[in-house]
Amino acid sequence: MATSLRGRAWGKHLGAGVSLSGSSLRRHVCELLFGIPPNVTGRPTRQKVTPAQAAAIRDWLLECDLSWQPCGGVHDADQLERRLRAVFLPPLNRV
Repeated sequence: MATSLRGRAWGKHLGAGVSLSGSSLRRHVCELLFGIPPNVTGRPTRQKVTPAQAAAIRDWLLECDLSWQPCGGVHDADQLERRLRAVFLPPLNRV
């Protein structure tokens, strides 16, 4: 949920580097794919992933579809997000 999607940088999440400290999304995909928890890869001084793992994370993200639904306000957006999370049970969202 964001008040301005133009201000959100999807590109930073597609980074191919071995440090995941700049993107919580990449850290969570890493956990999903490789079982490495985000707290292990979360800071610049923490564990880096291998180049092959970084490529797999990027490939996984590139396979995702990105879309958004305009809402009347924050409350409406929150309600929509709750309904969608309950229906689809996305693996990267903490419910």
